[in-house]
Amino acid sequence: MSNELRSLVKEVIYSAIVTYLDGKGEIETKHVILDRVFPIERRIRSIIGGLETSMGKRVWENLAIEIASRNKFTINENKAFSKPKDVPPRISQLITEANENRKSTPSSFQYDVFVSRLRAESRLIEEREQLEYCGLASGDGIDLWIEKEGREYIFDLKTVQINSNNGNAFHLRRWSGLHTD
Repeated sequence: MSNELRSLVKEVIYSAIVTYLDGKGEIETKHVILDRVFPIERRIRSIIGGLETSMGKRVWENLAIEIASRNKFTINENKAFSKPKDVPPRISQLITEANENRKSTPSSFQYDVFVSRLRAESRLIEEREQLEYCGLASGDGIDLWIEKEGREYIFDLKTVQINSNNGNAFHLRRWSGLHTD
């Protein structure tokens, strides 16, 4: 990792933590038994849990935006993105088939072929101009919408954390010698 990128990562993480902690005042929760037994530990756990939850937005999205802007991408406002209120049946069917194929045979799924078919099908829809558009609901999967040289890119960023179902398996693989860096 370059020194510039390393410095950017540190800056974004530091800013995220400081911003989060600055927003925390005294929280009084009399109904929680652990507050009475372990008041300091409970407060620390609450803060750490909140930091874990906020890392996606505060770190990963901000870091992606910073990297994209430093590489001269235009950062589009996610709220401006719209989708058809009712997806035409032939497009919906194509998306459903692609999702099934991607899940059943991920190694042979070709995104470029899917996108080409999707574009071709979209052009064939005669009522395209009459479609009603609406904004995305929260959690619909657009965390970053960038543009450069006439091409648009949309990302759904995932927080880097161990999935509770897989944590032990990853840990065992690493220590059994199966993990390679």
